[in-house]
Amino acid sequence: MEKELDAVQQIEDILEGMIGRMTLVRDLTLFELSRFGALSQLASKSRQHIIAQSQNKPPAEPGQSKKPEIASDMVTLQNLVGVRDSKEVRKLLDKANLLDHDLTEASLVAINNAMQETC
Repeated sequence: MEKELDAVQQIEDILEGMIGRMTLVRDLTLFELSRFGALSQLASKSRQHIIAQSQNKPPAEPGQSKKPEIASDMVTLQNLVGVRDSKEVRKLLDKANLLDHDLTEASLVAINNAMQETC
C-alpha cells in the first residue's frame, strides 16, 4: 500500500512538473510572439515612411539605384529580436516544436517508470 502511495505521489509530482514546464513554454511563446508583433508593426510603419518619402522625392536619376533605406528603428528591433529573415523564424518554430516534443516524451517516460515501479 505504501509503495502504491509513493508511486501516486511521484506521478503527481511529475504531472505538476509537466504543468510548470508547459506554462513556462506558453509564457515564453507569448513573449516571442509579442516581439514578432512589435517587429511587424515597426515594419509596417517603416514601409509607410518609405512610401511617403518616395512620393515626396523627385524621380531618381538614371545613375542612382532605387534602394530603399532601412529605418534605424527597424535595424534596432531586428537586433533585439535576433531575426533577420524567414529562415530564422522557421528555425525558431522548429526549435519550439522540438522542445515541446522532448518535454512530452520525457514526461511520458517518467510516468511510465513510476507506473512500472508500482506493478
